[in-house]
Amino acid sequence: MGRPKIPTNIVKLTGNPGRRKLNGSEPQPPPGVPKKPSWIGKEASAEWDRIVPQLVACGLLTHLDYAALLGYCTSYEHWVKAEAEIREHGTVLTTPNGMLQRSPYLTQANQSLKLMRQFVSDFGLSPASRSKVTVGGQQKEDDPLAKYRA
Repeated sequence: MGRPKIPTNIVKLTGNPGRRKLNGSEPQPPPGVPKKPSWIGKEASAEWDRIVPQLVACGLLTHLDYAALLGYCTSYEHWVKAEAEIREHGTVLTTPNGMLQRSPYLTQANQSLKLMRQFVSDFGLSPASRSKVTVGGQQKEDDPLAKYRA
């Protein structure tokens, strides 16, 4: 199956470490902000409002990213709700016949975190994927360590 493909704009920002030929005919949708749906939950809406300006500032958001952004925000909401239930009931529950059972909320939280991780990786927002990206012109002139960096 191999490693997942990385968008050309992310490869360019990383300096094309593999030195492979870049896809010059990759579609480049214009930047844009998808409209937030009115039906999403409170936590998903708050996360949408938090993350969209940051994605726009990085130039990573287009109207085509609606489903991925919505998937991330709803996964975030599911995770927040599952974590609230875990705090209230704990990670281990007692069944009606007295047996101990792992909380289904723990499973939900873990699945939501996996989905969130996939979505943030797709947007290049995880610490690991962000560490590979360099953006020119962000170095401060008064940085005392600047002369030691290559």
